[in-house]
Amino acid sequence: MTNINAIIKGGCAEDGLVFFELPCHPQDGATAWHLGNLVHIHSQRLGAHNTPSAEHGNEILAHAKGKYGEIAFHNWLITLGLVISHTPFRDDYTQKVGDDDFIVNGHRLEIKSKMRTDASSFPPKPYYNVNLGKKGIEEAIHVFVEISGRDPLDRAPPALIVGWATPDLIRKKGEQTWPGKLSDNGRFTFKRHDWDIAISDLFDPFSLSSILKAA
Repeated sequence: MTNINAIIKGGCAEDGLVFFELPCHPQDGATAWHLGNLVHIHSQRLGAHNTPSAEHGNEILAHAKGKYGEIAFHNWLITLGLVISHTPFRDDYTQKVGDDDFIVNGHRLEIKSKMRTDASSFPPKPYYNVNLGKKGIEEAIHVFVEISGRDPLDRAPPALIVGWATPDLIRKKGEQTWPGKLSDNGRFTFKRHDWDIAISDLFDPFSLSSILKAA
């Protein structure tokens, strides 16, 4: 578990961990809904690239949540003054393009956003899991963003970076799942191929800015 003694301004503490709060603007929710709708519509086209969300019939909200996390992360990159050479924002999502993620100073970043129910703890508990949402592990820095479920996206809910991981860390600390696999506590059965990793096993979110500034 990563323990940080000093609470850094802009952070949020939870059981010894400090999460980094991303800048969210009032218009971000509407933008996320617009982009999420585009992804949903384009993913239904014949021959389109099907994301895991599209394959499982998830509604527009699933895509909008992902875009909201990306938008909040983009806001943060701008505050750092970093040169962003590629973003995941575009007008046509019919086909997946090469490096369809953020590329900052030569680093490829894949943003994984999760919005839990309003009954879930926010900030999340360190023992909560985050997941990739896919079978394979991309060769990228995976940044995990948690969005508060206590407000709808239209109200620009708070979003936190709870940690980040390299592919090696995910393989070392993560748990691979597949359809039919029973959870460790025996309470549910996994429905898809994925990778889960505990928040407490992720790298400290505050170390990410120094990583991105390094060539």
